[in-house]
Amino acid sequence: MPKKSAKQSESFRWITSEPDRDPFISVDAQRRLYFNAKARSLVGSDTVQIGYDIANKRIIVGAADVVRPANVKPHKIDKRGYASARPLINSVGLSDADLPLRYNYVGRDFSEYPDGAYAFQLMDDARAGEDGSL
Repeated sequence: MPKKSAKQSESFRWITSEPDRDPFISVDAQRRLYFNAKARSLVGSDTVQIGYDIANKRIIVGAADVVRPANVKPHKIDKRGYASARPLINSVGLSDADLPLRYNYVGRDFSEYPDGAYAFQLMDDARAGEDGSL
């Protein structure tokens, strides 16, 4: 195998993967909710109830067998971690220009949410890239 010159080794480097350390939910440009593995593990179910706290910009999620709002159909998370975001987008009034969005887990000790619900806070827009990427 040929040796690499000093110039090549300075201009090229391997980058190690950093797994997501915290639970998060994103709303992508394809109008899907994505629950990372930590968020799916936290909620503990692939059938969930989803709510939205407009004032605090939070997605509220609970396992459908724990959180049972009246007359609300649960959402199904597929094996890859996706669920349709269309009901959320339509309910909140988001547009394609608003997407993508990322919501980080902030806890479950908020008295205004039902027991068994988890809160995910909208990530600060200033941390998003100029092109809208996260």
